[in-house]
Amino acid sequence: MISIGTVFADATQLYRLLWRRSVPVAAVVFAVIQVASVLAQRSRGGGPALAILVLEIVGAVFVQGMLVEAVRSVHEGKPTPSLRGLYARIGTVFPTLMLGGLVYAFSVAVGLLLFIIPGLILTARWCLFAPFVVLEGMSGREARARSWTVVRGRTGRVLLVIGAVMIFVAVPGILLQLAFGSGSLGSNLLGFLWAVFAAPFEAHVLTTIYYRLTDPERPLVHPSALAAGSVA
Repeated sequence: MISIGTVFADATQLYRLLWRRSVPVAAVVFAVIQVASVLAQRSRGGGPALAILVLEIVGAVFVQGMLVEAVRSVHEGKPTPSLRGLYARIGTVFPTLMLGGLVYAFSVAVGLLLFIIPGLILTARWCLFAPFVVLEGMSGREARARSWTVVRGRTGRVLLVIGAVMIFVAVPGILLQLAFGSGSLGSNLLGFLWAVFAAPFEAHVLTTIYYRLTDPERPLVHPSALAAGSVA
């Protein structure tokens, strides 16, 4: 079943089990993005801002790809790879993930700006391309086509979950900008910390949707992983 409550509950369970992997992964990625963002704020024109947007998309895809691999281990009851092992695994598919993330973001943005409804449909139908790339070794085009097929018939429910997690991630960042001022040290620091802890949850939400649609007969977390508790 795909609903905000059930998916968020599963994602929270994954977060508790994998936080020792997910938080360091997100911290490294968003530290690079934060430094680049601060430098861009001191520049004028749209070029640096566009570069930061691209970097944020690539970073989010990278985090999601690494954490998808970690979730597979607890789903199948296997040892969870070390951080070095996760980086090595994702390095082999990173070009596909990066290009796929850019195609996804650009297509959704154009769809939203021009027609709105097609953009929303693409947001839901292509949201699982990263798991198909990482876990099933598909190309970007194959992964988008497979994601489209799997989500079709459940588009509305998947879109509601994605919208809910986007609001959950975005609203605190907006409030920080309003409270401390855009570009201030306080907003940059707290924004970085929030991204480090929130981005893994967003990634776990998408992975939960993937497993609920592709492997609904098995529990998301293997009983042995539950018995072991948080991954060391």
